[in-house]
Amino acid sequence: MKLIYMFFVLLSCSGLFAQVNLVNPDGTPAPGYQNPVIIEKGTQLSPGETITDRPNFQGNPRNNTDEYGSFSVNGVLAGLGAATKYVSVPHNVLFNQNFDGTAEMWIYPTNLTHGNTIIAKGATVATIGCYLGVNATSVYFRIGATFFTFTTPIVTDTWTHIAVTWSGGPAAFTVKLFVNGALINTLGPTAATWNLNTDPVIIGGNAAYPDGFFEGSIDEVRWWNPERTAAQIAENRFTGVGDGAGANASEALTSSLAYTGLVSSWTFNTGTTAFDDISGFNGTFNGGAGAFTTTAGRPIPYNLACLFSGGIDDYVTVPSNAAFNQSSNGTLEAWVYPTTQTTTHMLLSRGTTGFDLFWGIRQSIGNKQVLDIGAAQYANTDGAAIPLNKWTHIAAKWSLSGGSYTVTFYVNGQQSGTPVTLASAWTSTSGTLRIGGWHGGTANHFRGYMDEVRMWASAQTITQIRNNMLVSGRALLPNANLVGIWNFDGNLNNFSAITGINGSFVNAGTTNSSRFSGYSNESTTGAYSGNFNAHTTVLNGTNFGTAFYKSVPNKVLLDPGLTKDTITISGSSIAVTSAQVFVAIQHTYTSDLTLTLTAPNGQNRILSTSNGGAYDNGYLTIFDDATGDIVTSTTFLTPWSNYVKPQNAIGALGGSPTNGNWVLTINDAFTPDQGLLLGWGIRFNNLATNVTPLAGNIPNVYTLYQNYPNPFNPVTNIKFDIPKNGFVNMKIFDIAGREISTLVNEQMQAGSYNVRFDGSALASGTYFYRIQSGDFTQVKKMMLIK
Repeated sequence: MKLIYMFFVLLSCSGLFAQVNLVNPDGTPAPGYQNPVIIEKGTQLSPGETITDRPNFQGNPRNNTDEYGSFSVNGVLAGLGAATKYVSVPHNVLFNQNFDGTAEMWIYPTNLTHGNTIIAKGATVATIGCYLGVNATSVYFRIGATFFTFTTPIVTDTWTHIAVTWSGGPAAFTVKLFVNGALINTLGPTAATWNLNTDPVIIGGNAAYPDGFFEGSIDEVRWWNPERTAAQIAENRFTGVGDGAGANASEALTSSLAYTGLVSSWTFNTGTTAFDDISGFNGTFNGGAGAFTTTAGRPIPYNLACLFSGGIDDYVTVPSNAAFNQSSNGTLEAWVYPTTQTTTHMLLSRGTTGFDLFWGIRQSIGNKQVLDIGAAQYANTDGAAIPLNKWTHIAAKWSLSGGSYTVTFYVNGQQSGTPVTLASAWTSTSGTLRIGGWHGGTANHFRGYMDEVRMWASAQTITQIRNNMLVSGRALLPNANLVGIWNFDGNLNNFSAITGINGSFVNAGTTNSSRFSGYSNESTTGAYSGNFNAHTTVLNGTNFGTAFYKSVPNKVLLDPGLTKDTITISGSSIAVTSAQVFVAIQHTYTSDLTLTLTAPNGQNRILSTSNGGAYDNGYLTIFDDATGDIVTSTTFLTPWSNYVKPQNAIGALGGSPTNGNWVLTINDAFTPDQGLLLGWGIRFNNLATNVTPLAGNIPNVYTLYQNYPNPFNPVTNIKFDIPKNGFVNMKIFDIAGREISTLVNEQMQAGSYNVRFDGSALASGTYFYRIQSGDFTQVKKMMLIK
């Protein structure tokens, strides 16, 4: 062991671990996972838990789309506006759609005084196959030498969804234009000849007419070989499809009826290549064009979900893997939004017989959870019902002792009913895993939406469930206990360390109509607005850890009336210079609400008054003075994720101390709309709250002290000294040198500090902690024993 430790130290000091450092999209250093002390007033602790075990909430860089695809942020094609600035996609015969086809995309034009070409195929006037463009008064689609012109204005400086379909070729075509999901007009049939050229596809420009370049931004360009229906265009326009390497391996996505015939999908979520993860027809950025991060939720929502229609093949299939054999301890969790409940609808099942392992919602016990392990069914008969048409976080964990399993259920971070203990044997040792489906019968497939489906290799504590439920699973990585996580943000990929368990829409039949979803009412036509009900489940913390003191009360809001929740903070106190406030509220009429923060010194700040609208979006956001969009904006809409400027600046709160009672007051002014405070939290001075400055003189030398206690379970303290101001980075690694978490990653003043590390999500074993500041680097070992 000593030799391994010495070798680890040598590697760390020589900089060979530099590859694990995270960076923000702009290239600046990015903090990682953080674990502050959380103290919640009035919250009952689980057995064996202490008040210092409370974990954190993760934030995300302001003004980045919250959670999306494989790159965590939604990018758009920008840097256009000249003949030399465009995306070039090499020719493929599939782009010569001279019979039936569809092209669709989001556009944000900034200047429409000339013909702005969105997409084109044809290097010369003589070889033009097609091109689509817009000007101040029209949208036009050209096939060969023939124009199909639709007189309809397109608004500048606004995201608009455009789709054009054509059919009837090759001698005559009928062309339809859809704007924001609505059919504008049908032209034709008109004689036209599509030139079958070998020229590249150009996005944002036009090789045949160089002055026809696009000015503005473009996103989510998709090319189809069938003519899409009006319903398909409307319900899919708010989703990115296929973002992620291997997303469509073995037709994992295009086997769904929702995506049959999808040739290419360019999502523009990375600045290096215009990836097409459907067919691999990647494009090249030219002249400074590239993928740029856009403001959260525009035009693609910050968070996508998966819609399951309950048909005979409507589920996601995950290949069999030994990692699913959690026969001693385990946990399943997910966000669910059931739309109907007529029997036992399965959220997840694994096996071959149907009864090996399944987790579902049972209608006969009042729409409550049930978990089947082998021959025994554990029903949450005295627990909470799962409502229809509403997002609810649910979890079921199991632990084996003496031939019997004890199963405990949770709803919105609260234990649901009495744990159930029954004798049983684990039989789920093989077979695929189905999300939203069951091996035992087609009538039991899930109907509704699901998000953030996770499987854990441990019986998660109530603390861990509360901590994780509002956070994207990718913010929890790396984590040896997280077997699988499927978040449905444009792909079916698993994001845990387990390989070979990406999901697929390929099932036994051919009628899988499952698909990704941006809003629960996305089939409604019309421009992006507050009319659309977002999937308000989790915030993302990938690449950026931000520690919050947090409360997860799951309180029903008085209607009308005042609802208050208090977070009490004690310990080493500092003066507040700034604060960020996280809020997760479900409400059916958001503009009924006024949110007020009260500091320990009595200072009040109104975060929001009568904002939002008559829609079931609520709040899922972090109020932050430094962000660009304000909660009163008419274009940045509920749930305002992921950052929004409060109605009144939070400021320094009169220099209030951090210690004391922090109160969130929610005033619901009108009946009869219902609301629920799922959780909220607060963070101070743009600092990680797990780092506590210690009183005393400025030290003379850099020092990293041995953690105390050591061994520890599950919390330990790490003290360090820095003799001068500078950037400090502290990370945790496992015995194999893999990065586990980042405890400190910020500019700090000279002084002595204590950082608290919570290892509750880790397995017992040897870990290492490393500090870097200036030229100083040191590594020490610690032991976690559970």
